[in-house]
Amino acid sequence: MGEAPLADAFYHTESLKAVTLFTEPYTANTDAKDAAYGNESGIAISDKGTTLSMPLQRPFA
Repeated sequence: MGEAPLADAFYHTESLKAVTLFTEPYTANTDAKDAAYGNESGIAISDKGTTLSMPLQRPFA
């Protein structure tokens, strides 16, 4: 059985058409809100899964 979904921490996401921000308590600058991305092509994933290491970049840094 899969893992339970994570609870909303910073945003109300019950409706993805109307996402809103939690304002009480409001948490401004936190590493949990940080974003990063990576791009890799040619990945082969077996039925047992795979492990991949890639550098992540901050989109607005």
